[in-house]
Amino acid sequence: MKKYAEFYKCALQVNPYSYVAYRGGKHDTSEEEYNQLILENCISKDIKVVGLADHGNIETAERLRDLLNENGITVFPGFEIATAEKIHIVCLFSEDTKPEQLNRYLGRLGLTDVENGVLPVSYHVFKLPN
Repeated sequence: MKKYAEFYKCALQVNPYSYVAYRGGKHDTSEEEYNQLILENCISKDIKVVGLADHGNIETAERLRDLLNENGITVFPGFEIATAEKIHIVCLFSEDTKPEQLNRYLGRLGLTDVENGVLPVSYHVFKLPN
C-alpha cells in the first residue's frame, strides 16, 4: 500500500463533439476524428484525469468517455448547466456514474429537453437542490 500522495495532471472541462453546436459552430472533422484528437492530446500532455461535460445533456459524451477509459484515462462524467442567473456550472460525478443516473440528475434539475441543453435551470446559484 502506498503511503504518499500522488498527483495527476487533469483537464476538468473537456467537451464532447456535440458541444460546438452550443456555440453555434460546426466541426471540420467527424466525431471519431474529434475523439481521437482529444485522446492524442491527453496522451501527449500526460493528462490522466478528464472531466467530461456537454451543455445540458450527456448524449454524445459516452463514445469519448469509453475511448478515454479504454486508454487508461480516468473520466469524471457530467454536464454543464446554466443557473437562473445564467451562471454556468460544470457538474462532475464519480467515474462509475452511469449515463442513466446523469440523465436523472438532469431531469431533477428540470432539463428534460435534450434538444435544448442551454435552457437555464430554475434554481439560483446559491439555492441549488440538495
